[in-house]
Amino acid sequence: MFQLKRPARLIACGLVAGALAATLGACTVQSAQSSGTQSQASSQASSAQSSSAKATSNVQHAFVDVVPDESGTITIDESQIGDVATFYNYDANGTTVQLIGIRGSDGAAHLALNTCQSCNPSPNAYYVQQDDTLICRNCGQEFSAEDVGAQASGCNPTPIKGLTEQNGWFMVSADTLNGYASNFAKWAGPTKA
Repeated sequence: MFQLKRPARLIACGLVAGALAATLGACTVQSAQSSGTQSQASSQASSAQSSSAKATSNVQHAFVDVVPDESGTITIDESQIGDVATFYNYDANGTTVQLIGIRGSDGAAHLALNTCQSCNPSPNAYYVQQDDTLICRNCGQEFSAEDVGAQASGCNPTPIKGLTEQNGWFMVSADTLNGYASNFAKWAGPTKA
C-alpha cells in the first residue's frame, strides 16, 4: 500500500504500470481538504494499448485524475513518476486537459501537456510510449523522456507555462491549465486504461 504523507491534491491514484500493477491492491491518498481523514481508491490493472498505423503503445500506462486544492493549485508528486508515462487528467470545465509525466534516464521527472505543439489541433496530437521512446500519434515523430517539457517548439509535448517544482512536487495553477483547454477541444487521446 502506498500512502502519500504530504497533502496531495490527487483525487485518484491511477493504475501503476508493469508488474507492480498486478500486486497493487489499493493506494491511499490524503486530500488537502480532509484534515486527517483518508480516502481510498482501488484500481485494478488493465491493458492500455492504443494502436495506429504510425505508432502502437506496448506499455501499460497509469491515468490519474487531478483537481486543484483550495488555493487553486494542482500538485503532482515527482516520486510517483516513473519510466513508464503517467497521464494526468484535469477537467477544465468539461474539456480534459491531459499532462504527461515521465522519468528520464537522467533520473529527473519531466511533465508537459500531452499534445504536440506542431500537430495540434489534430485529434491525434498526443503521444504513446514504445519501449523508452515517445511517439506522436499524428506525425510519428519520436523522442526521449528527457525531451518532455524541454522544447518550446516543434513536434514535442507542449511545455506548461507557469509550472514550478518545489520540494519534489510539480505545481501549476488551475487557471493556467484552464487556459490550455482550447488546445484539447478536438483532442482524442485516451483518458483511461
